[in-house]
Amino acid sequence: VPSALYSDAVPLARLGFLTQGVLCLLFLVGAVRAIRVRNIQRHAELMLRVSALVFGAVVLRLSMALAMQFGLKFDPAYVVVAWLSWALPLAMVSLWPAYRNWRSNRFGPTLHQA
Repeated sequence: VPSALYSDAVPLARLGFLTQGVLCLLFLVGAVRAIRVRNIQRHAELMLRVSALVFGAVVLRLSMALAMQFGLKFDPAYVVVAWLSWALPLAMVSLWPAYRNWRSNRFGPTLHQA
């Protein structure tokens, strides 16, 4: 959150970082609440989401390095990457359980489930 508030980035990129920070805090608070009531499954799901959001920092740097290698203009690339760097990992960990259920219903249990 502080990096979004004090950044020199264009406003839309700063909004992406602010959203990332707020979601991270919300999921973290939810995870703490879940573990306090011994809801281990919910705690694990929320902590995976927190991890995905934090991993966004790594994705951001790698994506910007690639964008600069391809000669893209910095500000437009930074806006897109500021959102996608955390939204894609978050979507992946959020949708993974549904994908696994769909896959096991369609193709039968995997080796890990058998």
